[in-house]
Amino acid sequence: MHRSPFKWSKGLSTIYLFMLAGLCCFVTSANSQRVLALHPLFTEQNALVIPQLASDWVLTDFDFPVSIRRTGDNFYTMTYKDDHETSVFEAVFRKVGSNLFLDLKGVLPQAIHDEDYKQSFLPAHSLNRVRMLHDTLELSQLNYSWVYRYVKQNKGGLTYEWLDHCMLLTSSAQDLENFLLEHQSDEQLFSLYASMTPVKKTVDETVT
Repeated sequence: MHRSPFKWSKGLSTIYLFMLAGLCCFVTSANSQRVLALHPLFTEQNALVIPQLASDWVLTDFDFPVSIRRTGDNFYTMTYKDDHETSVFEAVFRKVGSNLFLDLKGVLPQAIHDEDYKQSFLPAHSLNRVRMLHDTLELSQLNYSWVYRYVKQNKGGLTYEWLDHCMLLTSSAQDLENFLLEHQSDEQLFSLYASMTPVKKTVDETVT
């Protein structure tokens, strides 16, 4: 588990948060509210290898390329390209109950060399339910409205802080896992925000 050197308080919003982890490029509105987690959902022991998802994809709504590549024993990198820039995410698959999740964390560009500057960013994790329907890969993020109502009605449950248009869950990884297990069958907890289809290879690419 990653431990933060910061003491959490209402002043947390003054700390820069690396928001790319939320894959905000897939969200239709710049002001859309979303849910991120401070702690990762996975450990090295429970991270999964999903070979069939390590491939080249295309976002169905935008026709932008997305690639998922295995970069370690149980770890992946997801790269997303739009018309202006390339975004890179550390990606880890984890099964929680009956659901498969993809934990995404944005990676700062390698061109940034100032260590003091890089250390001012606080990494956050986007927790996405993964489903494969026919040839379509669907990612569903935590539904902000559902989680907001839940934390308001269940005092002492999940802990969180507000950062701009983001609810940052500060609960431990174990508490997050317990929460996802308890509500694994509740479809309203998740909100579909990205659909991808595999890149169709040309005849030349399929011949080796």
